Amino acid sequence: MKIKGAQHKKLKEAILDSFSPPDLATSLLERLDIKMAVVAPQQGNFENQVSGMIDWFNQRSWIPRLLSALTAERSDEDSFSQMSFEWGLGAGFYAGAPANPLSRSMLEKLVNEEPMVDIRVFLKNLADAGRCVCRIKATDAKGVSNYGTGFLVGEDLLLTNYHVLEAAILDETLAGQVVCKFDYEVDDAGKTINPGVDHGLAEHAPILASSPPSELDKWGSQQLDVEWPSGCLDYALVRLAEKVGSLRYGINGANSTSEKAAARGWITRIAADPALDKGNIIVIQHPDKQPMKVAIGFNRIIGSDAHKRRLRYSVNTMEGSSGSPCFDEGFNWIALHNTGDPNYYAKYNQGVVAGRIVEDLAKKGYSLTGT
Repeated sequence: MKIKGAQHKKLKEAILDSFSPPDLATSLLERLDIKMAVVAPQQGNFENQVSGMIDWFNQRSWIPRLLSALTAERSDEDSFSQMSFEWGLGAGFYAGAPANPLSRSMLEKLVNEEPMVDIRVFLKNLADAGRCVCRIKATDAKGVSNYGTGFLVGEDLLLTNYHVLEAAILDETLAGQVVCKFDYEVDDAGKTINPGVDHGLAEHAPILASSPPSELDKWGSQQLDVEWPSGCLDYALVRLAEKVGSLRYGINGANSTSEKAAARGWITRIAADPALDKGNIIVIQHPDKQPMKVAIGFNRIIGSDAHKRRLRYSVNTMEGSSGSPCFDEGFNWIALHNTGDPNYYAKYNQGVVAGRIVEDLAKKGYSLTGT
């Protein structure tokens, strides 16, 4: 696709408003493997360089690639995602998307089940939630590494499963072996475009609160509506060594000079009383140590037990997905993924209902409601 006069101007103004020269050069190099010096004139001011860069991409019909990179770096900026949908480029943003971008009407068919979802809002919410999620590597006393997923619930607070961090919970000297990797990204060809940034746990008292899994979690139960122990919620709340949620995110985020570079943030939207007997579910995860993936299940919630302690659903997860946040279609947090059907032909995956974790943490002096 090629853009014309008014579109060229709109894109140029959005770039000038959102990026500093160093930030733009870094984004092009890291995300597209293209040097700014190749695509833009070296003479003149930054506005002329941006205009020349857009012309270079436009001549090659690569505007979708450019917008993909810009949106990934500035997901808080509505202007880039809005242009993408107005120009029919939305699908090109995500790994596994067709080579030829779909129109907006085609995209809506991907989420065209009740309730209807605004695509632009949906993708922005997905990006906002995704940058709060990390891959966890925890090494035990024998040097064996266990992988899982975790997510920010405060500027330096991370939530995951107890069983992911069990070694460090039982022996806090192993907490220094825990590595939380944010922003691990690949492109649609599987090439790493961002190796991610690693953060460790706080040096002193990193384990703030925890609740072990039940025997039913460990071994599985074909019956959902059983007596799940109220004191066994399979979670761990830990403190990170840095206030990661208040740091800038993305490629070279820590060194960004742009005022538009947003802080990472953390998950604050918690479903107060979600309908757990049916509905939609979104699981953001790092399956099998891989870069971040998302599993979207419309009408894939199977149900919950009578006390709403466990939630079952039929969307895909893998080893390494433990500790992933589960959301409804409005990106309200509804569950902490912790296990699945142990049978070879699995029929369900399962999570701990978010409300029960929030209640248990409140009893221990920790509030997750906008912390």
